[in-house]
Amino acid sequence: MRGLRTASRRLFVRLVAQTLVITIAAMSAIVLVLTSNSSTALVTSTEAHLEDLAQSAASRLDGWTQLAQSQLSGYAQALAFAAVPQSGVGSVLQAYFAQTESTFSELDLVSSQGQLVASTATGAAPSYPQPDDLGAGGLGATILPVALSGGELQWYAYIPVSIESDHFTGYLAGDINTAADLTQVFDTVIASTSAPIVLQAVTSDDRLVFSSTTAVTSTAAMVQDGALREVVHTPAVVAALRAGSQAGALGYGQGNGAAIAGYVRDESLGWAITATEPSSVALAPV
Repeated sequence: MRGLRTASRRLFVRLVAQTLVITIAAMSAIVLVLTSNSSTALVTSTEAHLEDLAQSAASRLDGWTQLAQSQLSGYAQALAFAAVPQSGVGSVLQAYFAQTESTFSELDLVSSQGQLVASTATGAAPSYPQPDDLGAGGLGATILPVALSGGELQWYAYIPVSIESDHFTGYLAGDINTAADLTQVFDTVIASTSAPIVLQAVTSDDRLVFSSTTAVTSTAAMVQDGALREVVHTPAVVAALRAGSQAGALGYGQGNGAAIAGYVRDESLGWAITATEPSSVALAPV
């Protein structure tokens, strides 16, 4: 009888032990599934947030582009109907500046032969694009690609203009205030992000134009921090600049270099706009 009881106890212990093993294994599997699902949800949420940031920045850039083109078109239209000789155009342009919060730091009226006719600049000789640099263009205002010259960024918009009263045909060129304008464009988006998120604008040839991590006090400061000198060829930039690309998000890199990025191509300027966050920060436990 005693032997039977002992055998029963051993069988019970063995059954309990096996049950515990099965239970622990099942619980571990459940925890693994829950953890995996939670991690996937966090990645999806982060990707959506970063994509939204990139799209918001691109939308503001599009809005600024339309404003700059509209302003220059307005200046040109007013000049076309202004009953003033060429010698009086400079004061007319200055008056335009006084009446509007211009996106330009300087306006230059240039003849079709490339001669400066009038300018809002005082003191120093103004800079303006030559007709060969302007290209064929069209009837509307055109924004030229941003360029590097003498350690600073140069960025112009232009529009053909005719002054009927003086039988003048040429161009009105606007010198874009790059540092101030890009700061204004992206500041609101940057303010809505946490510190580790980096917002960048990159040209179609992979050159950095703007980064939220660099100084944007002047174009010279921007160049010193890499503007148009630093090549940015991340998977997010490549995806954004791909022909027919749609806005999206992706993860790339390994270890400390792993990151998640939202991206979009800005159609008005052809730039890649990216918002990037280190994976170690984005996926860190709360």
